[in-house]
Amino acid sequence: MTDPMDLVALAKQVQKGDDFVKAVAGNKLMLIAEQIRHLQDKARQVLEEAKRDADLHHAACNIKKRPGHMYYLYLRDSGQRYFSILSPDEWGSSCPHEFIGAYRLEHDMTWTLAKDFERRGEEYKIVHQILSKHASLEYFPDSKMEGMVKDGVIPDKPSSGKNEDSKESEVPRQETGTAPFLSKPAKESTSMRDIAILVTLTITALYANMSHPEGSDARKIELEKSGCPKAEVICSLI
Repeated sequence: MTDPMDLVALAKQVQKGDDFVKAVAGNKLMLIAEQIRHLQDKARQVLEEAKRDADLHHAACNIKKRPGHMYYLYLRDSGQRYFSILSPDEWGSSCPHEFIGAYRLEHDMTWTLAKDFERRGEEYKIVHQILSKHASLEYFPDSKMEGMVKDGVIPDKPSSGKNEDSKESEVPRQETGTAPFLSKPAKESTSMRDIAILVTLTITALYANMSHPEGSDARKIELEKSGCPKAEVICSLI
């Protein structure tokens, strides 16, 4: 005959397992909800910055705008905004119109406000540090060729039906372990997939750095929660 106490203990164990599963699922859903809210805020910020950049590009400017240069936005009495290369300090007391702000034109044709120079510079610095730790960035459209190159095998030129003994069909050979379209040994090359992973890790690291400026331990915990496989390495860079 079965002991009733065993059935009660079994029922309690099942209930305990259900409670743990619900708690874990709830924590994961809360994390997803937090990430969704963050993405919504970032999407709103992207749209606002895009609208601002478009408005700035429509401001009057009598000179050719060049990326990397500073431009100063002024407002005329008529309400027209215009860019000038002269700062308020250079104008001095003879500044004819109201000064709105100083902007730098980036190479992607976006605008950076003067107060954001340091923040954007730090972002560029982190990206450069991560990418500089890897070898040359090459794109391999064919996964089979990518594997051959990484193994140090130089693929022969496909036959085109012509006489392969002719000089026109000859493919210059390089030293073993180096493909003709690589400037470094093939084993050091990085595919576009690796670059995408690096960029994703960089964005995650930047978000953790802004969310937890108090220390690297808090940033590392945030990165590990987000599923970052190289949290410790990324935190060492920021």
